[in-house]
Amino acid sequence: MGIISDQMDLDHMAFVIPGDCTSEPLGRSIAEELEHLKHNRSEKLVRYFHSAWGLASDVYAYSVPGWGVLCDLCSEEYVLYEVEGNEYGWDAHNGQAF
Repeated sequence: MGIISDQMDLDHMAFVIPGDCTSEPLGRSIAEELEHLKHNRSEKLVRYFHSAWGLASDVYAYSVPGWGVLCDLCSEEYVLYEVEGNEYGWDAHNGQAF
């Protein structure tokens, strides 16, 4: 959680869409939501990984051990989805939009 806590205040309210206060509030803090998602092995945890990845500056990113692992997880996440279940509209097998 260190990388995420460096980019977000974990005491703030968690929302359905991380960082988007116009989306529905979840009634718990970001820290509580992260723990909930981790405990339940929820695929929604990746939303927070993407938020932290997008918020970080290059200076910060290059100074954090393990940053490359987070980048790889976020940038290559598409390989975890089957083509039919891919909500991003991208065919991972041949690199084409469908």
